[in-house]
Amino acid sequence: GQDAFSDLQFTHVWSEGERARVRGRVTRARTDARVKRSDGSPRVFTSSLAFAIGFAREDGEWKIVREGTPVDELAGALIDEADAEGRAALLAAGPGLVNARLVDAISRRADALAQQQLYERAQQIYERSVEVARRLTDRKPLGQGVQNLANSFYFQRKFHQALPLYEGRHAIAREAMNDEGIATALTGIATIRYSTYEYNAALQMYREALAIQEKLDDQAGVATTLISVGNVLYLHGIHDEAIAAYRRAEELKRK
Repeated sequence: GQDAFSDLQFTHVWSEGERARVRGRVTRARTDARVKRSDGSPRVFTSSLAFAIGFAREDGEWKIVREGTPVDELAGALIDEADAEGRAALLAAGPGLVNARLVDAISRRADALAQQQLYERAQQIYERSVEVARRLTDRKPLGQGVQNLANSFYFQRKFHQALPLYEGRHAIAREAMNDEGIATALTGIATIRYSTYEYNAALQMYREALAIQEKLDDQAGVATTLISVGNVLYLHGIHDEAIAAYRRAEELKRK
């Protein structure tokens, strides 16, 4: 298609030394010849785009070094800023960007590290996402952020730091009446109990989570929790029930 841009507006400009950042909006009119109007003319789609551009001065000239959305740009700045007061100033400068999308943008950076098993580095970024989520009235991003942070501690085998976070996520989910969040938090708490050899407590919580997942018809969650239930039953020597849990988990996983 053919793009035409208009109504360019700069909303924020920062400059410090050899670095500068610009945020703004622009209207894009895209003419798409593949989509026709009733009279045969091409259809024009109009949208408003937000942008953020980073500059660096090189050899006396300003050059673009980063382009993206304002949310992603703010997420990167918050991750890079080690000082709490500096992060507070960044958030205060862009109040319209402090929302669930910002929490997601920060978490995605941590997710990429967690997938590489760089859990300590991921933990540090998840802490930033929780810091932002605590400013929101929407409790769902906070619950997910706390869960992610707890997971990062669990995979570092820092169980005593993970447990209160899972319990905190459980309280947040209960307050919001978020059944999916409650079940996820319960499996987290149960896994810590399992890892610290508290098998009776682990089994009870896995079964509580399983009941919720059954009610939600979350077959993937049910299958995974059944494996954990089977593991605890095996350790208790209740082999027939363990086999039944494993077999049902296998059936669901194959589906």
